[in-house]
Amino acid sequence: AVVSTQSTGRTGWNKIVTTKHGLQLIEGMKLMGEQDYSAATDKLLECVPHVVKMIHGSKAQKSVFSLILIHCALLSGTEEHLCSAEQHMKDLMAWNKVSTLPPLQRRLWDKIQHLHSKH
Repeated sequence: AVVSTQSTGRTGWNKIVTTKHGLQLIEGMKLMGEQDYSAATDKLLECVPHVVKMIHGSKAQKSVFSLILIHCALLSGTEEHLCSAEQHMKDLMAWNKVSTLPPLQRRLWDKIQHLHSKH
């Protein structure tokens, strides 16, 4: 059963963010689980940038949303989604102020580059 955030009495900034973007986020993840990667990527592209920018949490916690979007865009495999994955990876690197990627992000970056070379 779905529990309304209003009935729980919860307050705070993250409640506002999840009320505004949470449904799109969950729908995108559901579509990803159903292997409809193109529709999932489109849905996640609508909400993930807002969630990452607005929600409170550590960079590691917030990065998870971007990594889900990037991975989904790779699975979609369309040129448009590969370009989005590449841009989100660059944004993630800039946001984290790194030029060398950790292993997970390195594997995703290598996959983006490999798939781009096929198009």
